[in-house]
Amino acid sequence: MVVEPTNYGRFDLFRFLLPLPYFRKKAEAEVLRQLQIVEQRYPSAKISVIAHSFGTYLIGKIIANNFNVKFDKVIFCGCVLRYNFPFEDYQNRFSADIVNEVGTKDIWPAMAESVTTGYGSAGTFGFHRPLVYDRWHNGAHHGYFLNQAFCKKYWVPFLLDGTIVPDSAHPERPSRFASIINIVKLKYLLSAALVCALLWLPAASAGIVPGIGWLPWPHEDACPGLPGETAWVYAGEFDQNARTFTSKAVFSISGADRRPEDVRRGDWIELTSTRKTMIIDYSKTGQTRALDSPFSLNGHVDYTCKTLPVGQRLYVVYIDVNGPSKSESHMWLRVRYSPPGGGDG
Repeated sequence: MVVEPTNYGRFDLFRFLLPLPYFRKKAEAEVLRQLQIVEQRYPSAKISVIAHSFGTYLIGKIIANNFNVKFDKVIFCGCVLRYNFPFEDYQNRFSADIVNEVGTKDIWPAMAESVTTGYGSAGTFGFHRPLVYDRWHNGAHHGYFLNQAFCKKYWVPFLLDGTIVPDSAHPERPSRFASIINIVKLKYLLSAALVCALLWLPAASAGIVPGIGWLPWPHEDACPGLPGETAWVYAGEFDQNARTFTSKAVFSISGADRRPEDVRRGDWIELTSTRKTMIIDYSKTGQTRALDSPFSLNGHVDYTCKTLPVGQRLYVVYIDVNGPSKSESHMWLRVRYSPPGGGDG
């Protein structure tokens, strides 16, 4: 087998969610052009394709819009096509049933369908229809499939001779959050909120309804320090087997002759790199967590309340280490400006 990558350039979240066809069609045309180049280079080859996330949308459109496309095998993972995509209308454009890898913890296809138009949630809930084999993977998140071990185990046998390695014997149900947003479409709620805002603002300015001063709008002091009493900071990639950071440590332990890897609850640490805090614990109970907390798969540190500078001294309340494997884990530290009950250590 010869592997050829395709590339549609930077396609940021704004373009992905914007319900306008221009950006999507431009990416589709770019990938189609590259596929045609591959066909020219290997005129007698059987061409198969592996697509992930937005790539599945592009391949679906290419299959639907080009009568001369002919794929040998097609593999989708993190698929954002709708469950009722009409493969039956284009079944002469691929030889074997399409394999759709479904992650039971992958909420992002459901999120894409819930937030904007044109996408579906087949990567979260499956297609459940002829011409597609849904292969379920318990605990799998959006990027679970993109590694060498998964490729060797599941994709290489299928690409070589059509062998389908079995999936999880007892598939888990998708998360409750994914099920809720699949029913309650966020795009409709956002549209309704926008309409209400557009109707309310002119009325407020005319004095018909209470003005902006009645509403709890954010202000400059919304985040004076750590959000609530505590916050999570990302400490880096961690190998639990070797008990070492696989990336450069971002803190040192104050007043103790120990490595950062040996940090304990109750330690004081000093940041050697700026850290962004996760929005968490506004209720001060430790129970109210944002979606992007370390307890959510694929959490992003971009959604933050405050950036802590180099040299910031912090008290460690809790340590969490998790990840897809023992050798590929992540360490998160729950920190405070002071120990519980006050004092500066």
